[in-house]
Amino acid sequence: VSFCSTFVVFFIVKLYAYKKISAHVCFSMYGIAQVCFVLIPNYVGVSSHISPPIAMAMCITIFIFCLKMHSYVATNIVLSRQTSSKAASRAKSRSGNQNRAGKQGASQISLAAAVDNASSEIIRGYKRYPENVHFFNFFYFIALAPTLVYEAKYPKTSEIKVGYLVKKFGTALFIGLVAYGLFMQFVLPVMKDRDMPLLLAVLKVAVPSFVMWLCGFYLVFGCLLPGWAELVMFADRRFYFDWWNTSTLSSFWVKWNIPVHEFCVRHLYVDLMYFFKMSKSVAVFSTFLVSGMIHEAIFWVGFKGHSRVPWFFFGMLMQVPLIFWSRRFEGKRRGNLLMWWSLFVGQPFLEIMYARDYFSKHSSFFCVPAAE
Repeated sequence: VSFCSTFVVFFIVKLYAYKKISAHVCFSMYGIAQVCFVLIPNYVGVSSHISPPIAMAMCITIFIFCLKMHSYVATNIVLSRQTSSKAASRAKSRSGNQNRAGKQGASQISLAAAVDNASSEIIRGYKRYPENVHFFNFFYFIALAPTLVYEAKYPKTSEIKVGYLVKKFGTALFIGLVAYGLFMQFVLPVMKDRDMPLLLAVLKVAVPSFVMWLCGFYLVFGCLLPGWAELVMFADRRFYFDWWNTSTLSSFWVKWNIPVHEFCVRHLYVDLMYFFKMSKSVAVFSTFLVSGMIHEAIFWVGFKGHSRVPWFFFGMLMQVPLIFWSRRFEGKRRGNLLMWWSLFVGQPFLEIMYARDYFSKHSSFFCVPAAE
């Protein structure tokens, strides 16, 4: 149902592309659709008897669609404005040239304009706006493309390598089983023990939780996303860079999750500075503020809203001063150790704090009976 509701945004952009509604009406309709798309499924996830893993997976999927819809709307509005401004400037230039050249040179000017238009399309590699606003283009982006940033056309591979698919999805299955075993054997028993001192609980789950995080990272960015990209013939495989060698937290946030980073740069960081005239520091803080709200919403829905303190939200905001502080260690081993230390301590602390609030109300992590 949530996936089908995303096509409401497509029809809104379609109306805007063909001048049926204005940009303000387009944004207003999109905003209403986005709010309904976020609130209704997440309310179901919190109020229903869905286990935390399923609820968190559902919430993550919803936010992925939300980010994609925002990129689709914002990018097409920018394309519309660029197309209108270019058309107006070309018409003005053409009329001026025709007045100077007279009737005899008008045909030559029109021919030059046609050649310019044709070469422009070849350079771009896709049809002009609004011809890109069609159903199959939207469906490929919203349902298939492993990216959060909309483009009118993506690079494609010429064939699907079956051996590559088997390797990636087979590795993903193995890593998923390893992470599941670590969680059931070492992490879940500590999460359920609410009487254990906090420091001892964090230390006991630090190593298995850290290994689980590494498994989860490679499972998603090293196996599932490349495998899915191969399946849909998506050629851009830059899902991460060498974040493990970074000496500053800012480099870590840039390199470890390229799809989210590209979205944040284009639709948060740049837009905040361009449209709202924010400074770089304020734009960085605002970007982490939005990111913290999304991360907190995922955990809040997953753990049924039992968390008394928004730990993940505060953790994301703390990244801003740590980013500026870590710059003094740029290029040094101490900076790299600081990045690893934040991962080693931060993940288990968040897990313990959310789990303790959850298990104060429920007894099972994978099944939430109606009686509870």
